[in-house]
Amino acid sequence: MSTIFISYRHVSPDQELAHFLAAYCQQRNHTVFVDTQMHVGTRWSAEIEQQLRAARFLIVLLSPHSIRSDMVRREVQLVHDLSLQHPDRHTILPVRVAYDGELPYDLGSWLDPLQYVVWHEGQNETVGNAIIA
Repeated sequence: MSTIFISYRHVSPDQELAHFLAAYCQQRNHTVFVDTQMHVGTRWSAEIEQQLRAARFLIVLLSPHSIRSDMVRREVQLVHDLSLQHPDRHTILPVRVAYDGELPYDLGSWLDPLQYVVWHEGQNETVGNAIIA
């Protein structure tokens, strides 16, 4: 099965949705990386880059909070650049977390051309099914 990296901001409801999606994907035999799995003492920046490079899919949760996160933006940029080099090995799956506003210029340039799904409270299964079809 596929390797999936979930990018999100550690705020509600992003964090709860990230953990739901991780469990949902793992139940379907996908390997999932969520940053809360890192052990104390891990060189987190290097580990995140390594996991992003290894992932077949990046699920990015886009909310008013996450779109301002430098880390989320760097993760999207890295996978976007990798997808240009190897489109068959890296795919970004955008999920708008109850957010339909414009994305900042950099995120918009990478993500606006991609089909996305919108999550609203209580739609965990719907979003999970849309991502893992």
